[in-house]
Amino acid sequence: MARYFTLFLCLAALFGCAAQKVIIKDDKAAVAASSAITLAKQDISSAREAGADNFAAELLASAEAKLAVAEDAVSKEDYQVAVSFANKADADALKARDRALAAKAIDAASGAVQAAREAGAGKSSPEILKASEELLLNAKSAFSAEEFKKAADLASRAFEKAGEAMRLLELRNKTSALLKEAENAIAEAKKAGAEKKAPELLGSASEKYNGAVKADAERNYIDAITLASKAIDDAKAAISACAAAKTPEYVVIKGDCLWRISAKKDVYNDPFLWPMIFKANADKISDPDLIYPDQDFVLPSPSGEEDRDAAKKKALKHISEKKKSN
Repeated sequence: MARYFTLFLCLAALFGCAAQKVIIKDDKAAVAASSAITLAKQDISSAREAGADNFAAELLASAEAKLAVAEDAVSKEDYQVAVSFANKADADALKARDRALAAKAIDAASGAVQAAREAGAGKSSPEILKASEELLLNAKSAFSAEEFKKAADLASRAFEKAGEAMRLLELRNKTSALLKEAENAIAEAKKAGAEKKAPELLGSASEKYNGAVKADAERNYIDAITLASKAIDDAKAAISACAAAKTPEYVVIKGDCLWRISAKKDVYNDPFLWPMIFKANADKISDPDLIYPDQDFVLPSPSGEEDRDAAKKKALKHISEKKKSN
């Protein structure tokens, strides 16, 4: 009897261990299936966020259908089938995501290249625009071959090149505008008399303008912009210098005489300096005692005490001669 009881215990233990191994095995399979399904769901969500609904609808639908099969297999505890279909769903989801990203990159690059072409970037940077067009063509070819990551990379590079071409075009346009402004400013400076009154500033402006023209011809737009801007500054400074050096003027009113004009506070504040006005306007005044309303006289500035002293001597001499004649 004891022998049979011992045999029974051994058999029970044997079958119990086998059952436990099956349970453990099933638990591992369930965990693997659950993990595969979770990953597939995450990548399907990622694909949808990338725009797969618009750019990879068939692949996205295939991924979702395979995920449904995997979830159904789990409910039936067919974990091997569940893992297999979950992995297939994940592969389709990743492919859908890559396809969508590549398609979006190609669309963006196409728009950028077209915009650069229409804006005239081919004139300012033909090599760069051509490179962007070639990258775009290669991206489309890679997309057709379902090399989506390669296609996305090429399209991104095409987009960057098109952007570079546009930036150069903007620099070129800015350069052209500044060169025109510099040219006009130099012309205004010459008109204001800078060749005589501010020759150094005018020469500097012209030198920088010529340097800007040369840099523009070499497509060195940054240097061209810098030089053209400095040329404008020098030309404007020359114009200001000419304005500062301009001799003041005075329009004669009724009752004026050179003595009274010279005595005015805003003229010389000294009546004995009138000979300076007479000398500077000799082409308009034949007799220092006879001037007329509306005559326009220049008012030269005395360069020093010598000029003032000389003018006063002439004024006193004129007074003396008038007394003698009277």
